[in-house]
Amino acid sequence: MTNNQQKPQLPETTLIICPSCEQPAQVIGGTRLICPDCGLSHSRSHPRRYSENGTCLERKGTLVDWYGQLISVPADHQTNTCSHCGNRVIIDATPTPPGKRAAQIAEELTGACDTCNRTRRVAALWVPYQIPSAPREQTFGAELYLQESTSKGVVFALNRAHAQTLLDHIAVNQQRQPRSEKHARMFAVLPAWMKSAKNRPAIVKALKRLIERSSSKG
Repeated sequence: MTNNQQKPQLPETTLIICPSCEQPAQVIGGTRLICPDCGLSHSRSHPRRYSENGTCLERKGTLVDWYGQLISVPADHQTNTCSHCGNRVIIDATPTPPGKRAAQIAEELTGACDTCNRTRRVAALWVPYQIPSAPREQTFGAELYLQESTSKGVVFALNRAHAQTLLDHIAVNQQRQPRSEKHARMFAVLPAWMKSAKNRPAIVKALKRLIERSSSKG
C-alpha cells in the first residue's frame, strides 16, 4: 500500500458557512479555509484526527482556527488520580456549544473518582470535538453550507458531488450495493432515518435542493 493510499481521502473542496461573515466559503483539501467575501483564511499542515467518540487526538497547538465544539480531557493522566483510593478521576466531558472560544492551556476542573466518588481539582485541556452526524467540517469546525432540515433530521453534504452521490444511492434503491468501498463506508455511517424507505421522498427532495444550491458554489 502506498503512502497516498494510507492517508484519509478528503474531498477537494468542502462548502462551509464562513465563521466570520456567514457567507459561503471553502475548505480545500481539508487543510485550507478561504472566504472570498471577508478574507478569513487558515492553513494547516494536516487535517485534524479524532477518536471514535469524537474527541480530537491532538493535544498541542492552537485553537485559533477551530470554530466547532470543545470538550475537556485530562491534561496529565498520571496525576489525575484519586488521593484517597488511587483510582481514576473523571472530569466533566460535556461539549461546549459550537463557536465558544477557549485557550488550549491547562485548567483546573472538578473531577470525581469513578470508584469512591470523592472529588478533587484536576488539570484539564480543551480540545476540538466533532461527531460524524454533525453538519460541520472536521478540520476547522465550521458549519456546512449544504444542509437542509427535515422533520426527521438534518440532511447535509460536503459539496455538490457528495450530495449527488447520496441522491443517486437513496433515490434509486437504498438497499443496493454501493459501487465502491469508499461509497460503502459513506453509506454505512448514514443514520437509520436516512436509510428508511418511508423517509426517502423527503430526503430526495432535500438533496435536490442542496444540489441546486451548490450549482454556483462548486
